[in-house]
Amino acid sequence: MSSYTTDNIPSAKIVSRLRQLAHAATLGSNGHSEFYMSIPARPEHDADLVLSEAAMRIERLDRTIFKKDCLLKDAKDTLLWLRDEIATELLARGKEVYDPFSDNRYILLQERLASIQTTIDGITKGDNNGT
Repeated sequence: MSSYTTDNIPSAKIVSRLRQLAHAATLGSNGHSEFYMSIPARPEHDADLVLSEAAMRIERLDRTIFKKDCLLKDAKDTLLWLRDEIATELLARGKEVYDPFSDNRYILLQERLASIQTTIDGITKGDNNGT
């Protein structure tokens, strides 16, 4: 019985093979099937192994995105809380009206919130720059 690993195959190879399999499934493969199992196994070529590895990578990416989304939400919530704390602190010092745009801390927090929101939007849209 042969042993093999699929996690060390570059994603580009998996993607290329998935495209070949999609092509074979839709247009046929001139008399031979792309959906066979090799002995010994060829993890970068055998359809069952390529499809299985692709599914596992998609699941890992989904978990990673979910975790990052949760972390970013927590960071955004924390920054919103800090903004409110700054306003409360300044009002407690006797300022009757709090003008957040005269407070550098508030401006920095707003910029950070915008940056976090951009990152969250990038992850949501599948933009790799956001990950």
